[in-house]
Amino acid sequence: MLKCLDSMHAGVAPWSAARPSALHNSAAAAAAAASQRRGMSSSAVVSGRGVSTVQGTDLLVVYVTAPNADVAEKIANKLVEQQLVACVNVLPGITSIYRWQGKVEKDSEVLMILKTQGALLDKLTAKVRELHPYDEPEVIGLPIIGGSPSYMQWVVDNTSP
Repeated sequence: MLKCLDSMHAGVAPWSAARPSALHNSAAAAAAAASQRRGMSSSAVVSGRGVSTVQGTDLLVVYVTAPNADVAEKIANKLVEQQLVACVNVLPGITSIYRWQGKVEKDSEVLMILKTQGALLDKLTAKVRELHPYDEPEVIGLPIIGGSPSYMQWVVDNTSP
């Protein structure tokens, strides 16, 4: 299993785009105030759009499934080497139930959790499609709405748009 800095504290909200911007603005103000009280930089807090930014860079968590850990690690290594992602967590032991070609299927898979910049999502998706054995690999980007400023800066520093 690949290891990287713990990112479990980074909040992910797939619903954030559907929330009214007034709530985003309130969340942004509260996050900035809380960060300043803790002596943290306000450069990596919830923005008015509900997406965390570091120096204006939108950050994402991206989910990709793979058939096994060997395939996931090969993909992960290429993505990190090419600086399309800063980190990949490989989580074994998931079960996926889905419809494919008119039939309900059930498979054991692994889940990759990738951390990257929003500007890299298209390149990242293309590279996953190139490296992945599936006809239609899952690539789903979710906005990071907050987290450790230093960790999020590390993501920016270790990816290259």
